Amino acid sequence: MSEQAAHLDPQPSRIGRWLAQRRLQIALWIAVFEGAIVAISRNVSWVVALIIAVPFILFYMFAGRTLRSDAGRQLAWIGGASQTFVVLLAILFKIIGLLFIILIAVLALIAALFLFADRPGRASKSP
Repeated sequence: MSEQAAHLDPQPSRIGRWLAQRRLQIALWIAVFEGAIVAISRNVSWVVALIIAVPFILFYMFAGRTLRSDAGRQLAWIGGASQTFVVLLAILFKIIGLLFIILIAVLALIAALFLFADRPGRASKSP
């Protein structure tokens, strides 16, 4: 193995291996926790969560993958992944909110059709 290959792929540390085995679960729990804070708190909006997410994602993309420390690379992955999940969660909530509004409009139109179709003046006269 060349010296350059050893520099790019250093031996994993014990902490790095532990983080690597649990990084998806940790990232998901961070995203759930952050999403709950945004959903419950009146002071923190999804916009704030997105503004916080961008530097973490950019750090992982441009620097985190090439860190010399195995634990550092794993932590950068966890930070980037958790914030990516938060962004996806915000997008999902926006889509669900939009679908909810569309569904309400459709149901209102159906209700209006039923109301106007059953007007007393339109009832057929019985013999």
